Amino acid sequence: LWIGDSSIAEHYYWWTFQVLPNRNVRYSATFEIRCPTMALLASPECSRDVCKVVGTICTCAQNRWHNGFRMKEMAPTYRGFDSYFGYWHCCSDYWTHSLGGVINQANCSGNSFVADFNTQGNYSAFLYAAETGRIIDEHPVEKPLYLYLPFESVHGPIEAPPNYVAMYDGKVNDTTRKTFSGMLTAMDDSVGHVIGRLQAKGLWDNTLVVFTSDNGGPLGSANNYPLRGGKFTLWDGGVRVVGFLGGPLLYASKGTTFTGLAHASDLMPTILEAAGVPMPELPHDAVPVDGVSLWQAITKNLTSPRTEIVHQILNQFNLRDCSTTTEQNCGAAIRVGKYKLLAGYPGDSRWVQLPAMQGGDRLLRGFDGDGCNITTGHNCSCWHGYCLFDLEADPTEHHDLSAQLPDVVATLLHRLEQVSGTGTQGAHLCGDAATTDATELQESIKRNNAYLPYTSFAPWLNNITAPSCYNPAPVA
Repeated sequence: LWIGDSSIAEHYYWWTFQVLPNRNVRYSATFEIRCPTMALLASPECSRDVCKVVGTICTCAQNRWHNGFRMKEMAPTYRGFDSYFGYWHCCSDYWTHSLGGVINQANCSGNSFVADFNTQGNYSAFLYAAETGRIIDEHPVEKPLYLYLPFESVHGPIEAPPNYVAMYDGKVNDTTRKTFSGMLTAMDDSVGHVIGRLQAKGLWDNTLVVFTSDNGGPLGSANNYPLRGGKFTLWDGGVRVVGFLGGPLLYASKGTTFTGLAHASDLMPTILEAAGVPMPELPHDAVPVDGVSLWQAITKNLTSPRTEIVHQILNQFNLRDCSTTTEQNCGAAIRVGKYKLLAGYPGDSRWVQLPAMQGGDRLLRGFDGDGCNITTGHNCSCWHGYCLFDLEADPTEHHDLSAQLPDVVATLLHRLEQVSGTGTQGAHLCGDAATTDATELQESIKRNNAYLPYTSFAPWLNNITAPSCYNPAPVA
């Protein structure tokens, strides 16, 4: 797929450090720290029926929801989408569409949730591209359309059609990496299929395409270099990704690169402005919108209206022993202007390059971590302290300026403390409630032979003021 002649590249922009929270952020235009992961879609204070704010637009979602399904109110068709076809979870088999031997794929329309047992043997990227094409073919050209298509590719498991793997014979030596390359090409062709259907239907000339990753790749199987760290970390290798906007609507700005500050929460306001739709009025008790529209800045190459990004708030896991899992972070982080402050261990701190395409090294390498001993703090960057980086001068986070610029540290820390006061550590099922919930899920799986919405607490709307399940004594 190549639509570079009608696209604007976003050189880098910022998401959360792992997959699931990003889905909340996309729909709500709110920093994930304000609303609990998964609970956002069921909590009245956090609700955004974003997909319906435009009223007459038909909205359809395909492939990977990964945003909660323990009650029907969390499902896509209860959150503004007209229909949904795809996975509830991540990590499903690309051919059987199962997770742990259980069907993880469903058709959703209105109040109906039907497990899909009929498409096993169809490679998921092609399956969802074909279904998206069907929706486009049947869509009235005079009616607006919003399509959300988050491919599972190229998330694990590493699986690809044999003919796509064969494309890299003699080009890639490592078997796993060759399969990964086939996965990527299959996804590329699938995106091309969708673009082709839009063109054939006569919708392409008025279409805006947003193509994006959702977080940095895991250090053992991806290349974030020269950025530091990867998925699950607060280093920019984990939270900074590349994306682009494409389509004929951008011909006047084609081939340009936007380098301004941008965040996942800005997607919804930006798309709404591009569509000529104002942001909806919010109830007085709603969580405020953090996202800002970047449409004018992107299309006219203006300064970004965004000046701040909160990656993670200060909480009970910061500045203490978070766990024995060295690759996970337990820090907090904020960026204001060009400066980024890290408080506590941000996660695996390495810069990892992949071997050459003809090299003999395996793709899946680098899981040894950075040598951090989270108990003693040995080799743990920013552990029980702070790190400060000037990302304009040092985008690869090599030079900690916290000792040289204590006033900047104090300013950013004060701002981080302010924002942290608006966040939550609650919305947890703890103790007996968690056990009951897990039991109900397993019983639902036995009844349906599939993952489908279930409810063990009726209704269960997460309480964002609830205490956390984890309450260690403060570090002296």
